[in-house]
Order: sequence, then structure tokens, then C-alpha cells
Amino acid sequence: MRPFAIVADVTCDLPEIFQKEYDVTVVPGHLVFPDGSDVKAYVNWDVMPRDEFYADLKKRPSAYATSPANPDEFAEVFEKIVSEGKDILAMTISGAMSGAFSFAQKGADSVLARHPEAKIKVIDTMRFGPGFGPGCGPRPERPDCGPRPGGEE
Repeated sequence: MRPFAIVADVTCDLPEIFQKEYDVTVVPGHLVFPDGSDVKAYVNWDVMPRDEFYADLKKRPSAYATSPANPDEFAEVFEKIVSEGKDILAMTISGAMSGAFSFAQKGADSVLARHPEAKIKVIDTMRFGPGFGPGCGPRPERPDCGPRPGGEE
């Protein structure tokens, strides 16, 4: 079994410190502002402070829109990981709430068409936010899972 990487969509709400500690790649989504500008949305809220966003959203609930990464954006992330010789376990927000699961699956299918030797498993967590973020954490200490981040092989 090849080493594998864990990938999650941005809704996992996994703090950056845990992303680094557990080597989780987070695929950013999109945030559309009231002026129509579309920016990549990351967990670290680098676009605007979280409190400011939610305060404005409360005042103007229809002024903002969000969307998941599209299939090409998922494929770009998956392609990079597969080219490093790793398989992928990808987790997304509930498919009942978002298109992230189907978009991630389409991205995986396009990468697998070019790399049939790779394994990419996309999981609909049926959860959102902190409900699925912790599942992206520690990998078991097993030789077939590859080295722990920062650990020896």
C-alpha cells in the first residue's frame, strides 16, 4: 500500500495548526462578496475577520454567497498529491448541504483517468464544520499508512 494524503474541503473548519500537524490539505472554497467579487475562502479567514463577516452577514443575509471548490480545483489538488506517489482519502461536507462531494468525486475521476494506478477515495462525511474536521486528524501508527507528518519512514 502506498502512503496516502488526507484532503478536506474548506468547510472542515480545521485550524491551520492541525492542518500542519496532521498534514491535511484543505481545498479552499469560494466567497462572493456583496460587490460581486469572488475570492478563495480559506479556513484561516485571511480575506476578512470572521467576526466582521458574521456581523455583516447577520445584517445582510442575502448579500454574500458561498460555493465549494469546483471539480477542476479539486483535480488540481489531487493531481499534485498523486504525482508525489501518494493515494488520497478526501472528505467533504455533507452532500445534502453542498456540491463539494460531487465536485470532489468528479475531480477524482478526472485524475484517475490519467493515473489509473492511484487510489482516491472521496467520502461524504454527512457532517459540516467542526462535525467532520476532527476526522481529518491523526492517522493510525501503521506501516501501510506511510510516515506520520514530520516522522521517520
